[in-house]
Amino acid sequence: MIKVDPGAVAEARSVGRVVTETFTDPFYERTVQVIEILVIDMRAAGFPEALDLARDRLERLGWYEVGSTDVSVQMESSRWKGTTTTLGSVEDLDPLGAQLEPAADEALQAEPKRWATYVVVSLSSVGE
Repeated sequence: MIKVDPGAVAEARSVGRVVTETFTDPFYERTVQVIEILVIDMRAAGFPEALDLARDRLERLGWYEVGSTDVSVQMESSRWKGTTTTLGSVEDLDPLGAQLEPAADEALQAEPKRWATYVVVSLSSVGE
């Protein structure tokens, strides 16, 4: 089983207000890889600003960008070798295979306009 270092998760948690967290644990070639998933309220005007804030705050913690699109950013850290984080929107939860606790899911459904201020941060490690 490959897990993300708790220190890396703590750094990701520190970039904003964690609304909820979950994980998924896909099985690859006889190995379980745990992907930690955080939904973070960045208290921004909209998603582009929320994404920029999350990226900037992680950069201040030593993470650096290794890829991006208009709606996602992939980052790594020399401190957490083998760990990758991806920043994206709430819509990214389904493709990750994540299921939220029922109460968290209901809260997100009740406030769809707030989704624009949320960033989904997923962290995975290759176990180096």
